[in-house]
Amino acid sequence: MFWWIGFGINGRFLCVHFVFPIQSRSAHMVFFAGRSGQKRNDAAGQAIREWVAKGHIIATDGNVTDYGFIKAKICELATKFDIKDIAFDRFNASQLVIELQNEGLTMFPFGQGFVSMSTPTKELERLVKDGKLRHAGNPVTRWMMSNILLRTDPAGNIKIDKGKSGDKVDGPVSIVMALGTAMQSASKDNNSDFWFVTL
Repeated sequence: MFWWIGFGINGRFLCVHFVFPIQSRSAHMVFFAGRSGQKRNDAAGQAIREWVAKGHIIATDGNVTDYGFIKAKICELATKFDIKDIAFDRFNASQLVIELQNEGLTMFPFGQGFVSMSTPTKELERLVKDGKLRHAGNPVTRWMMSNILLRTDPAGNIKIDKGKSGDKVDGPVSIVMALGTAMQSASKDNNSDFWFVTL
C-alpha cells in the first residue's frame, strides 16, 4: 500500500499531509516555528499557542522553521510506510526538497496554477460536501479549511487563492497536492476511489 505526501510551506508554517486509497486513511503533521507563535496577538495567535500546547501543532525551536527536524520526521515515516511520492510547490522549493531527494525519497514538483490545482481542488470540494473528509474535529484543519477562498478562471477551473484567503491555508493546499499526485497515479491503475481521514 502506497502513501502520497503533499507539503506546503508558507513563512513559518509547514504542513504535511499523507494520503492513500480507500482501504486505509490519511494523517497530517503541522510544524511551526515556536517563538514566532508568541508574536501574534490576535485570536489566531492565541489559538495557535493552544494547539501547540495540546499537540495539534509541532513547534520547532527558534524563530524560523527547523527543516532539519522536519526532514528527520519525514525520513522516520519513510522507514515505517511505503511512500510513493512527495508533492511540493515547484516554485517554492527549498533545501529540504534537495535533502529529501538525497535520502532516496521521490519528490514530485506540483504546479500551483489552475491546470495542476483545479481537478484535485474540485475533488477535495466533493469529498468535503460528501462528508468524506474526516478530521476528528482537528481544530487546525478546521481553521485552515475555514480560511479558504477559491479563485476561478474563465474556463471554470478553480484553485485555493493563497493571497486572498482569510489566513493560513497551507494544510488544504498540501491536501490538494497529495490528492492530485495520488489521483494521477490512480488514473494509471484505473483506481479512482479515495477515502480521507485526517487525524
